[in-house]
Amino acid sequence: MRTYLDLVERILTTGIEKADRTGTGTIGVSSATLQHDMSKGFPLLTTKKVHVKSVLIELEFFIKGFTDNRWLKSRGVTIWDEWAAGDGDLGAIYGFQWRHFGAPYPGPIGIDRDGSGIGGVDQLADAIDKIKNKPQDRRIIV
Repeated sequence: MRTYLDLVERILTTGIEKADRTGTGTIGVSSATLQHDMSKGFPLLTTKKVHVKSVLIELEFFIKGFTDNRWLKSRGVTIWDEWAAGDGDLGAIYGFQWRHFGAPYPGPIGIDRDGSGIGGVDQLADAIDKIKNKPQDRRIIV
């Protein structure tokens, strides 16, 4: 947390104002980075209380490429409820894009369908493969 607060202070005191596409403007510094030793915990920055169990369930949902909100609801996670269609469909949200980028969207995945055979580019599998086999690759991105 201290590293983050120090960076915010640096941006506010030495940053340069820049125009942006929204017209609101930004303040920035060049080449700022944050590094964190993950063996010391996950660097979650927030201004409110976070229900960690829901975060982990939602992450599993995305990693599996699911888009059926009923899967989340069956595990007590309601964060996506207001965006779900009546049948639970959330559309081609994050997990679908991670696991099936470029594939036509077939409808909800996760309760009645597991996502096999949909196709597209599995960006997550590609990133994991590159981390294992080409860790110097500059195109490890999802």
